Parts: sequence; C-alpha cells; structure tokens
Amino acid sequence: MKNFVTFNADFPDDSEWTESGGLLVPEGREVADFISSALSRRGLDCSSPEQHSFYGWAFEVNTGTRFRCVLQFADPWLLICDSRVSLKDRLLGRRHHKEHKTVLDAINSVLQRDARFSAVKWFTREGYETSPEAGAG
Repeated sequence: MKNFVTFNADFPDDSEWTESGGLLVPEGREVADFISSALSRRGLDCSSPEQHSFYGWAFEVNTGTRFRCVLQFADPWLLICDSRVSLKDRLLGRRHHKEHKTVLDAINSVLQRDARFSAVKWFTREGYETSPEAGAG
C-alpha cells in the first residue's frame, strides 16, 4: 500500500530555536494542523497534531480503525500514514485496507486541492526507502 507521501508545502517556517541554535520545536505544526483540520472538515475523526519526538508532528485519524499520521521535513515534506491495528486483528488476518484507502484518498484530496501543496508523490515503504525521488505523482 502506498502510505508514504512526499510534497512541497508553501507555509511559513514555524520552527522554534534556542538562543544557542538548538531546535526546540520542529517546523510543520501549521502544515500538520492544516491537513488534520481539512480531514476533519471532510468528516473524518482526527486528533490535533502533537509534536512527534524532536523532528515532526503526529495526529491520528479514527475510522473505527486508528491510523497514525507522522509529518516530518525531509526536503520535501514526508507524511507517513500507518494503521494502528491491534495484535488480535493482525493475528486474525484483519487488514483494514478499505479504511486505510479511505484515509489515504482523503489526504491525497487535501494535498491536490490546495495550491500551497505541490509535487505530491506517493510511495510504498520500500519504494520510498529505495528511491524517494521516483514516487507516483
């Protein structure tokens, strides 16, 4: 499944730095907030973005199955959307592909319909790890 998407985003740099040049808050809060809010307006249950480690932002989408979306600046931006399927569901072979596709299609629609986003390319994990510049535009 193509659940890695790269894109350019024309948003101001909202990172915060210490006086000595150390990163306090990574860039991308506004981008993550825009995407999660746009998904919410489309009827999806989305959490507010929270800082993910030292390098990005994460939010969850809940369709009955939870999906975790992590945004990081990798020049271009990288958004990864993984399902949070329980161990029980995995053992029983429940994959939740339909719900995952619904979330990925909604993300793609948000990225394609706002002029601040460009060069949108989708990848499988393997495709991104081997050739992040190729992607499916």
